[in-house]
Amino acid sequence: MRTCDISITTVADGNKTSFSTKGEMSLSAYKAQLAYREAQAFVQVSLDGESAMIIREGDYTLRIPLKRGEMTCGTLGIGGNEGEIKAFAYKVEYSIREDALLAILHYDLLFGENKQKMKLRIVARADKKGDDV
Repeated sequence: MRTCDISITTVADGNKTSFSTKGEMSLSAYKAQLAYREAQAFVQVSLDGESAMIIREGDYTLRIPLKRGEMTCGTLGIGGNEGEIKAFAYKVEYSIREDALLAILHYDLLFGENKQKMKLRIVARADKKGDDV
């Protein structure tokens, strides 16, 4: 894993937020892995073909597989209670360069009858030092 700068823009039901952080990434020709810390969580994002996996551990937990054009089942945990959450991915796209990644994920999270539209844009660039972790 190489240290990197990560910029994430999230649009949840039309509300846009952005933040930047340091993290780690591993890139190959067709796969990518990112790991970073938020204020109260550790997040991992894996990309492979038309699939992605988002894993979050911390104040709440989330494990959601995404596969373009398919409904998938994951888990959401809050306060020690865990339940099933479904997602439908419209877009799982990413571009890998030698030392950079751009990922676009568009999906709906389904909570029973309720739906939350999500759009993520993730940009990761390896530190210029090229440090390995």
